Amino acid sequence: MSDISKVQVYVCPVSRVPQNHLILSHYLSFLNAAEKLRYDQYHPHAARLFLISRVLTKSVLADKLGISPHEVNIQLQPNGKPFVQGNKAVYFNLSHSADVIVLAVTEEGEIGVDVERVDREFDWMRVDSVLAPSEIEWIQENERIDPSTVYQRFFQIWTLKESYIKCTGEGMNRHLKKLNFHVLAEHIEFLDSTRDIQKAEEYYFQSYVYDHNFIFSICLQQLLAQERFDLDCFQLVPCISTHRITPVPCKYN
Repeated sequence: MSDISKVQVYVCPVSRVPQNHLILSHYLSFLNAAEKLRYDQYHPHAARLFLISRVLTKSVLADKLGISPHEVNIQLQPNGKPFVQGNKAVYFNLSHSADVIVLAVTEEGEIGVDVERVDREFDWMRVDSVLAPSEIEWIQENERIDPSTVYQRFFQIWTLKESYIKCTGEGMNRHLKKLNFHVLAEHIEFLDSTRDIQKAEEYYFQSYVYDHNFIFSICLQQLLAQERFDLDCFQLVPCISTHRITPVPCKYN
């Protein structure tokens, strides 16, 4: 039996969810009364994202817990991080960017995920205040040789920081500049200057490219020291289709 931790990631391209009354009616049946109230209060685009996210999350968690999707009760911790009660511990986290929703699930420990579209028009230096000096240096390393890598590197660092604060549940009240990532060929080194080194070593990170234009990073808290975790990734349109995919690990020459 392998001691390597397991993580499942489910990617939902929102544009592939049919916009018809039959699908809408079926998806709405997944929501409880409080969730339907939230859905009704959103503008149409936000409502659609919320609905698809809920159906995706409930479908996957129901399968993990061996219950029906209608029995999945998503609640919030005091820090605002969502959790689900069940007959076993299942940890999850959700992120979306543009047309893509990403759900990460594991039984190993707290998890965080963040996805971003690699926007080559974005002036990333406007937010350099959230970056450590060594991160800025790494982002700009090959700027003259291959300018496109600048954006991929920036969004990798950004999603790594976001995945960490979502894993810990501390949110944007953390000083992101004090989170320092060093991306190496085979692994990602991490230092949180607000925590002791032993605590920081409990967190493990991996980053991937999806569909050429998106980067997502995962942060997993593991109390037992391991160098990596295994990832199973699926493209899932809830109640319609699912198939295994192989996202590309972020690599640089």
